Amino acid sequence: MTPFTRHHCFTLLEVSIAALLLAISAVASLTVVGTARADILREMRRRDREHYLANAVEFFLLAGPDARVPDGLLPSSMRAECTVAAVEEGLPEQAYESIQEWVLGEYCITLYGEDGQPLAEQRVRKILKEEDDLGIVSMGAK
Repeated sequence: MTPFTRHHCFTLLEVSIAALLLAISAVASLTVVGTARADILREMRRRDREHYLANAVEFFLLAGPDARVPDGLLPSSMRAECTVAAVEEGLPEQAYESIQEWVLGEYCITLYGEDGQPLAEQRVRKILKEEDDLGIVSMGAK
């Protein structure tokens, strides 16, 4: 070795600090990844519920509230129910009268999970014939 060349090795303290920083960054990265994964799974379940509710709403609006939900529309662990009632509040006074035998009805479609608890609900107003039975509960059992 010449007097002007120095051979420098890392000290134990420097290596320990580097290992600590590496461990902290790894833990922080895993926390972020774990939180993101949980958020993705939660949003996928919410999206699935909304998708199945949209399917049920479209089905009952097209087939009527008394229709039976066909196999394959919903997963076997879910069921949908539809009720129809005449809209009786929140309208101007003249809107309550039938116009050429047409009235405003409200479909209430509820999606239930395997435990029987409601998962989601959607209300849709639709103009219906006055002769249609309003207010009866229809079970779209799966």
